[in-house]
Amino acid sequence: MPLTDDQEHILALSGLWKIAITNPNDPEFPSLGIFRCMVKLIQKGVNHKDWLLRCQNMYTPYYAAHIIGSYTMNKPKFADKSVKSNVVQPLIELLRARLVGLSKELHFAHWVIWPAMKQLLKPLLNTKLKW
Repeated sequence: MPLTDDQEHILALSGLWKIAITNPNDPEFPSLGIFRCMVKLIQKGVNHKDWLLRCQNMYTPYYAAHIIGSYTMNKPKFADKSVKSNVVQPLIELLRARLVGLSKELHFAHWVIWPAMKQLLKPLLNTKLKW
């Protein structure tokens, strides 16, 4: 999906997000590499502004972040797998609002990404964090 440019990808991402929300403990997609795929989609949005601003591509990084968050919020095993798939840096880039001109969407994304980031960082720091 991250390697091709097809407007129907947003429909596929929407479907994946719905699956992730309704079945966040199902290991099928995490075992198939969904985290690596979502990382690539977030990075594509961060690194290719021209692509991001075409059609509905601006929603792609947010769907990807939602999917990561849905799987990692309740399952430490999935959070660990996502960290090993290098999700932290792309999510931080998204949190830093590197996507210029999309501030309204970014404010919405912060509410979604921040809880996932807290969950991902807790095991890494191995301490109790106060948020």
